[in-house]
Amino acid sequence: MAWLTVLFIILMAVSPIFWMRNTPGQNRLEKVRARARSNGISIVLHKRPDAREKETRLAVVCYKLPWRAISPKNNWVLHRNINRGWKSDLRGWQWSSGDAIKLRGTDAESVIDTMPHTVTAVILDRQGVGLIWNEVEGEEMVPLILEKLQSLRSFFEKTFL
Repeated sequence: MAWLTVLFIILMAVSPIFWMRNTPGQNRLEKVRARARSNGISIVLHKRPDAREKETRLAVVCYKLPWRAISPKNNWVLHRNINRGWKSDLRGWQWSSGDAIKLRGTDAESVIDTMPHTVTAVILDRQGVGLIWNEVEGEEMVPLILEKLQSLRSFFEKTFL
């Protein structure tokens, strides 16, 4: 009987360690983010693209590619699926920060029009160009996200020069 008591006490002491293991979903996200980092993409927590200035809560994940040569002086946020902001010349997208830039008829239009539906915003700031992506898909989406980021970075670097 004493050995059952000892076994029970040991199990009670060790069981919280098993609760600290990653879930399958956390393991999937870890692989996605590791693959993105290995391709030069930084992953940062970001406030919602439609957040008001006083809202500072970091609620979404931004996959960001740094600028190569220049960085803009202003920040721009183009988002979809939200009614806050002002109309963009791209169907289904709205500006929520920065001056509106003409995107229709440019290379950026084709990149943004073919964006996966799980990408909800395009962000340009001093650190680079970023995409707010909800990470529903697996690591097979990382090459597509990288391609979109590289195309947008090239377009906006040409625009700002």
